[in-house]
Amino acid sequence: MPAQGPSIVPDARVQRGLERAREAFLSGQPFDRLDVAVLVERGDGSWRYAAVGGEVLAYPASCVKLPFLVAAVRWCAERGRAPDCLDAFARPMMIESDNVATGMLVDAVSGVLNQPEDADGFDSWLESRRYTERLLAEAGLLHGQRLLAKTYPSNSGDEPSGFERRALAQEGRNAMSPGASARLMLAIVSGAVEPQATAYMRSLLERPRFSANSSLGGGFPPGTLFESKIGVAFDTLEEIALATLPNGQRVIIAAFSNGWDQREPLPGDAARLNGLAEAIVRELRLDRGLPRPRYYEPPAGSAAPNVSLHPPHDGYYELAVWFPAEASNPALTEFRVQHADGQAVSVVDQRYWGGRWVPLGEFRFRRGQGQVTVAAPQGRAAIGRLRLMQTRPATQPVGTVSRIPTALKEQSHGPSAPSPSCPEGSAHCG
Repeated sequence: MPAQGPSIVPDARVQRGLERAREAFLSGQPFDRLDVAVLVERGDGSWRYAAVGGEVLAYPASCVKLPFLVAAVRWCAERGRAPDCLDAFARPMMIESDNVATGMLVDAVSGVLNQPEDADGFDSWLESRRYTERLLAEAGLLHGQRLLAKTYPSNSGDEPSGFERRALAQEGRNAMSPGASARLMLAIVSGAVEPQATAYMRSLLERPRFSANSSLGGGFPPGTLFESKIGVAFDTLEEIALATLPNGQRVIIAAFSNGWDQREPLPGDAARLNGLAEAIVRELRLDRGLPRPRYYEPPAGSAAPNVSLHPPHDGYYELAVWFPAEASNPALTEFRVQHADGQAVSVVDQRYWGGRWVPLGEFRFRRGQGQVTVAAPQGRAAIGRLRLMQTRPATQPVGTVSRIPTALKEQSHGPSAPSPSCPEGSAHCG
């Protein structure tokens, strides 16, 4: 029986805003495939829908682990067990995007292991492996998607073999669409599917806005609760996310692109879509009532610019930098931030992470005071603009609003070596 979730209503205004946001974002990017769907919650409990390429199927990389999570909690429920009965597999699958754990979970819910390619019983084995597809079809959430294959290297080998390779040749690779993915996320968080497991599933989806496992997150205001599953492999960069802004506004974005460059290092390699989220927030005016971000550009033609900041109030602010992705960008660019408590230095290797927001840290500023000095000893600094976003008033205790992860507030950003080659769904591939 189809899941009875919140009402989803196509909305022309949201559609126009999404199209503007997508066009503005893509104008500064080196890739060209971006299919995206959004769901925006309204005060009456309904969700307004818009999409560009919303029904286009694409290889989802590790985004397929989101429907696999639903399969895991259903399998537990069918046996009268707690929603986390497969937590030993589900948790590393979702938190670390562990492919071996994913393979073990797929084996468990389907009830069959991989077999030699010439063994008998392939058809019945394949039907068992359709467990995830069947349960989404029952809920009216499949929409032609293919959700069969493990992510590799897996527990059954570095690459598909045996029945798994035979299934791949016959059925094709996993495929998901932004529209169906957005609806699945809504069904999960609203309790329309597996309501006994809503809290458990959501506990495995929460991410820092800036992290190696989030792409859209850095485009939302500080204090946003961000829940998502990312997928990266080959050139695939995709994310299915729910963002709950500090004003209570909720939005789901499912974005599927060819925007991943596996030569870039952690943790900012996957963050390229955060400018899309920022544009969607702006065009749809999702941040009503929140402090607006302030943007600053350096003086034109300066090799070592000084940028004066003008915080509107005393308080704590998140500072991020955006710079274009250009081959001539220097390494070891220093950002010296003068703030109310002294000076902080962040070093960014600008050979990587162009065309997205890179966090420099959270700092306390006095009203109207603050400065950033940029220096690139190995060449002209590549700086497009700085973004200042208030996290909390000066009197508010530390940690009550800010969600900037500690790992991204360190003095130095960006390892010197790029990420290794990424086979299908492996390692950091999702």
